[in-house]
Amino acid sequence: MMRGKVAWTLGGMVVLLAVLVGLVGAAPGAVDAPSLVASPREIDFGPVGVGTTSAPIAVSFYNLSDTSFLSPFTGGAVGAPFLRTDECNLSVPPQSNCRMLFTFAPETAGVFTATAEVNTDAGPATIVMHGRGVGPKLSLTPLRFDFGSVLVNQLGIGQGALIRNVGLSHLDFLEISQPGGAFTVTPMNCLGGLDAGESCTLSLVFKPLAAGGAAATVVVNTTGGQAQLHLSGFGRASGDAIGQQVTPTELDFGPVQIGAASESQRVTFTNQSSTAHLINWSGGGTTAPFSKTTNCQDDIDPATSCYYDFTFSPTAAGAFSQTVRVTNNVGTVEIVLHGEGVAPRIIADAMALEFPPVAPGQTSPPQIVTVRNAGLAPVQMFGGAPNPGDIFGASTTCGTLMPPGATCQVFYTFEPDTFGRLSATSTFSLDAQGHFPLTLRLTGGAGMPGLALSFAPAAVDPGEVTRLQIALANSNPSLALLNVSLLTQLPPGLVIADPPEPSVGGDCRGGTFQPVAGSRAVVLSGGMLGGQTCTMSVRVVATTRGRYTVNATATSDSGPSNSASATLGVGTGYTVNLPFVRR
Repeated sequence: MMRGKVAWTLGGMVVLLAVLVGLVGAAPGAVDAPSLVASPREIDFGPVGVGTTSAPIAVSFYNLSDTSFLSPFTGGAVGAPFLRTDECNLSVPPQSNCRMLFTFAPETAGVFTATAEVNTDAGPATIVMHGRGVGPKLSLTPLRFDFGSVLVNQLGIGQGALIRNVGLSHLDFLEISQPGGAFTVTPMNCLGGLDAGESCTLSLVFKPLAAGGAAATVVVNTTGGQAQLHLSGFGRASGDAIGQQVTPTELDFGPVQIGAASESQRVTFTNQSSTAHLINWSGGGTTAPFSKTTNCQDDIDPATSCYYDFTFSPTAAGAFSQTVRVTNNVGTVEIVLHGEGVAPRIIADAMALEFPPVAPGQTSPPQIVTVRNAGLAPVQMFGGAPNPGDIFGASTTCGTLMPPGATCQVFYTFEPDTFGRLSATSTFSLDAQGHFPLTLRLTGGAGMPGLALSFAPAAVDPGEVTRLQIALANSNPSLALLNVSLLTQLPPGLVIADPPEPSVGGDCRGGTFQPVAGSRAVVLSGGMLGGQTCTMSVRVVATTRGRYTVNATATSDSGPSNSASATLGVGTGYTVNLPFVRR
């Protein structure tokens, strides 16, 4: 090494995230304490099927220190039905993070809550977890079926009754009773039970053996509850007698999202006469949250049909029922409507995203947030994630309809247009009115060189040598900073000592640092800065008492650094001896 000339290069990239936080004013090589941020602090798994396991939700533990590693990770134990997967079993580097994955696996129905306390050398973090175990749930539609009038010894064929499992775990059949008499019920595709969301049908047949009315009840008993199907019909002796078939006479819309509308369900009126007309229609009115449309007008021809279409549009949570009465020249028919209004519920597997540093004008790789419909009704008019701002971008696979348990993804990117630490929020809702919002916090740092100056020692006598210390850091280890330069003038009276004895440490390779004895110029040129801190120093001296302040700013292809300064006191310390005075 030649005196007064040192060559240094900051070579390859280092995986360590070295975001410069609090570097200004710190002496090179100073070590700060690890700093812990845990996000999210509360997890809600929502409803999960009994005997199944939820998708994992991650809790990220961020170390916001510049220099210290975060360790150890102890505790965090949770008991059934909550489970933890350890990924934080090693020390977390500065400005990096690790994750713990938690799942919910209920064995019984009910509401569960647990707390996990994770201990680190930066203090504890308490994570609260919630979940609801949901078993199978039986839905039978319709609950009433009227075959109308059917000729004696002829078959009246029903449209079938639909059995659904609207719960979240497997449903087994315990009993499907046979009504006997003029009615026959045949289960179709019901063998082996129903998984969540599956359905099967009951084939319904009415064959009257004598003139007059008939009725029977079918009991469907399952591990998800019991329901009864009431059957009725009328046997007529003459094909010319006026009669009608109304199917079905009871509708169950099941759970429907508040503010949304169900699919319509149809009730069909069939004229069973070969000569007579269905006339004198009246009634059929509904009140909110039910509505109807109809084409049943006067004079329905023999052997033709008309219909009433009903819709359920809840504006509040809870169970709703309504009886609609339709009258014509045959008589009055009662149609029973049921529905349940439920609040939509979506959850995300992360409520905060931390992006690694990105140079201004560049775009980060995407980070993915998975969104799940944790409610019991389809989520309609799902709005996705709007662009939260100019510095963060968002796109989504979320469509306009998410069935219960369905997931979609939101892709976020970081697109800084300036240096420094930047943040924003992304809020998206389930409809255009902004109802039921879900908000995510987004944070990232744009790459820039960081600079700190100091004197060691910071106070000397005139003519006594001290060292000017310089620390450069890169906040973006994934993107090397090129053409790193520093040019500053020492204040008058302060010069580079002879010999300068330049010193270089840390991740310093490449570029030129040439302090010249007697000069006031401190120059660095052509450097490259990777992911760690580079430190340099040079001997300086002043022969005159006073306070000398050095100001500097480094530059690179990515832009300027922070401004840094350091002050040296020369001969500014005095000792005053005062006489002792007795009082």
